[in-house]
Amino acid sequence: MDDTLFDFGKQLAEQAGQMALSYYGNVSGSPKGRFDLVSEADTTIESFLINEIKQRYPHHQIIAEESVQPGETTLGETCWVIDPLDGTVNFLLELPLFSVSIGLLVRGEPAAAWISDPLRSEMFSAERGIGAFLNDEPIRQTTEIAPAAPILISSDFIAWSLAQEEGGPLKTLSSTYGKVRLLGSQALHLCYVAAGRAAAAVNIECRLWDNVAGALILTELGGDFSTFNGQPWFPIADGSPVVAGAQMPCIATHRSITGTVVGMFKPFPL
Repeated sequence: MDDTLFDFGKQLAEQAGQMALSYYGNVSGSPKGRFDLVSEADTTIESFLINEIKQRYPHHQIIAEESVQPGETTLGETCWVIDPLDGTVNFLLELPLFSVSIGLLVRGEPAAAWISDPLRSEMFSAERGIGAFLNDEPIRQTTEIAPAAPILISSDFIAWSLAQEEGGPLKTLSSTYGKVRLLGSQALHLCYVAAGRAAAAVNIECRLWDNVAGALILTELGGDFSTFNGQPWFPIADGSPVVAGAQMPCIATHRSITGTVVGMFKPFPL
């Protein structure tokens, strides 16, 4: 990949993160769907990112959370996928878990990733075939899961699992691994699994923009990112419903436990 493009993406994520901080504690939200919110911070950051990318790379496609076109499933060869504020509800409640996520798809495969956590001054990034980085330093690939590393889950996963017989995979996960956490930012969930801070992340309601960047960071460190039946999500095909914002249920795991975790879901198909 052109170093100029990678540096450009990193600069965008850094600038967007600082924009998010300027709004933190100073903005309110409005309803967006069931149990979700959108704020001026989301839309302003997204507009900034789109405008900057269009100026530099006018022929690249852009998919962004707040301006995605329902029903538009065309996927170009090179596509930027943006979540301007992943964890908006946390952000508005001043819960310190949110991020800016920018990913680049090339022929449907994640090729570059930048995730900014401005409150912690953490910038996760990755380039396909090169590796994953935290604040420009290579992230060390772990061979074992840290003791007491939690399983990270989403709110809809809890509701779905509890509706299954005997508590479904949530009961199995918690009895096998103990600690279960819900942090409210899928991009950070994926980064934390990649960095060894968590053993796995399970999400039902996430979308393409939640996953592209984090999935690359994870897989560059030897992790797995799959559907609930263990099949790889990438490459994304032209015409796939997820391009237009369909849900993208996924399991992200440290490779040492992929088979075990995926196996827990086989009796409970979505």
